[in-house]
Amino acid sequence: MNMDSWIFCSFEFEGLHHWKDAIHEKGVEFLAFKHRHMFHVKLWMSVSHHDRDIEFIKLKNYLKDVVEEWPKNLHTASCENIAYKLAIASQCFVNKMDKNQMYFLYPEVRMAWSK
Repeated sequence: MNMDSWIFCSFEFEGLHHWKDAIHEKGVEFLAFKHRHMFHVKLWMSVSHHDRDIEFIKLKNYLKDVVEEWPKNLHTASCENIAYKLAIASQCFVNKMDKNQMYFLYPEVRMAWSK
């Protein structure tokens, strides 16, 4: 039987951010102001075999280490932008890159957050 197999890791982290244009969005105007946000991350990865192709605990720790280097104030970063950066980091983990290699090849993972 040929089936797709997946693993996931999940964690959360606290940050501050705001969405400037929310001031014009009825019902979510408050998002235009800096606010605390609990970011809940659930990242899925496909695996090619069923014997620890990707060790999800190591993946989670790698991603948490990346996030811990980010500033608490993420300014105008959207949840989608954060997810994009974590997706890049997860692929770097799969390709066995250490964080220095990842930051060299993909500086946007830890680039300065827009204000």
